[in-house]
Amino acid sequence: MARKIAPQAKRWTLPEIDEALSELLRTDRLLKSASLSDRQALEELLLRMRAIRPAKERVA
Repeated sequence: MARKIAPQAKRWTLPEIDEALSELLRTDRLLKSASLSDRQALEELLLRMRAIRPAKERVA
């Protein structure tokens, strides 16, 4: 699994990683506060992660 993930990880810049970690923390807080359903919180996370790295930039 590490062999598969390592090349993918190299495509992320440090600012993108920082932003992604911030989004994960935000989602963790949403899940713990129960302000959204688990599904809604995770769907929102996926959309936000997608916005960090648009599809055209992910293709390498």
